[in-house]
Amino acid sequence: MIKSLKLIVVFFTITFNGFSQEEVEIVLPNKNNKEERVYNNFEVDNPATFKNSENSILSFYKKNSNIKINDIKVDEKTTYFNLFIDEKGCPYKVKIIKSLGEEYDKEVNRIINKMPFWTPAVHKGKKVKISIIEYITFQ
Repeated sequence: MIKSLKLIVVFFTITFNGFSQEEVEIVLPNKNNKEERVYNNFEVDNPATFKNSENSILSFYKKNSNIKINDIKVDEKTTYFNLFIDEKGCPYKVKIIKSLGEEYDKEVNRIINKMPFWTPAVHKGKKVKISIIEYITFQ
């Protein structure tokens, strides 16, 4: 019952906010069957960062992709995905939000599997799991 209610709340939050990350809380079960909070990267005290530079993530995508990537975001050629980073800074999950097709979804997953550790997010003095909405624009 509680899980169903949480799913409904997340659904309505996403439906009414579109891609807004301000109020979305994602709860995932951990190994002990306890629910663990995954924060939004914008709501923590110190957000997770990729090599401390916005440009380096695009460089990483381009360097590791087998499909050519565009520098300019064009919605009809862009795959949006939710990227999950754990409290150690390790990318551990990708959830496709807007797909361009199976080939591109597999490419996004392949690229993320090669991704190095991030500087982890910190909230109230504690390293926490976060989610980030990311995108890759293919040519």
